Amino acid sequence: MKNIEDRILAPPLNDIKDMAVMLDIAGEYLCEDRFLKKIGSGIMKRLGALEDLVEEVKKEYVGKPVGEIDLSKHIKTVTQFAERLQKLDKNVKSHCNQGRLGKELVEKIFPLANGFNAYKDRLEGKSVSYSTGDSVSGLVEKFESAGSSVVAGFKLIMKICLVVVLVCLIACPFLYFTMEKEGAILKRIEEAKESVEQKKLYLSKLEADYKKTQKEIETIQLENLGRREIVDLIDINLKAYKFSEEMQGALIDIKIKEKALEDERRRLDDLKNKPFLKRLFRL
Repeated sequence: MKNIEDRILAPPLNDIKDMAVMLDIAGEYLCEDRFLKKIGSGIMKRLGALEDLVEEVKKEYVGKPVGEIDLSKHIKTVTQFAERLQKLDKNVKSHCNQGRLGKELVEKIFPLANGFNAYKDRLEGKSVSYSTGDSVSGLVEKFESAGSSVVAGFKLIMKICLVVVLVCLIACPFLYFTMEKEGAILKRIEEAKESVEQKKLYLSKLEADYKKTQKEIETIQLENLGRREIVDLIDINLKAYKFSEEMQGALIDIKIKEKALEDERRRLDDLKNKPFLKRLFRL
């Protein structure tokens, strides 16, 4: 997935980005019809909020932007994606299981986010550019003052260099004792591995309980049920639904923890390959 996490987005777009992350890590339990429809409905709601935000931005500034930036095309593209989720179009579930829906949504968010930011930038206006005469005049003044300040500048540079050397001598011990070491990362890796294993065991237990309740439901004869049997059937169905919800939450948690574990391993490899001075000065 593109590094959309590093981008500053409008609040509605940030919500859609979070949905894209969920779709990206979606598995068997997150690709059910009701989940996909809920995501589609959520995207449509955020798009409506984005259109309201565009109108609010317009009211904050007087005048029109330089050139027209049409967001409707990008909004329509994301809207069509949301409608596919709501209608459960062909291949939607298979693409969800493969993790392709999240990547596809991110690719559609980027143009919309860029268009919105460009729209707002143009409404806010750009810095005033100076005339050619002003630029030449300023350049001449700089050259005139440069000749008289060479000596003073040299002294200032020497003072700065001396201060830098003193700061380095004082800071080096502190930097050494506080620099990132392999031991701390290895500890986090072990903790993450243990956490993932515990979550997987918990998920296995939930799956077993879910299958057990499903079998109980299958054994109940639906014909001629008494009042007591109907209450029991409702209770078993509620348990099955609860187990299904907990499995979805556990699966998301495992995906997130596994990603964090992979990040720590990558950080450890990078640290091993980084020269000592770069580690010391955080370069």
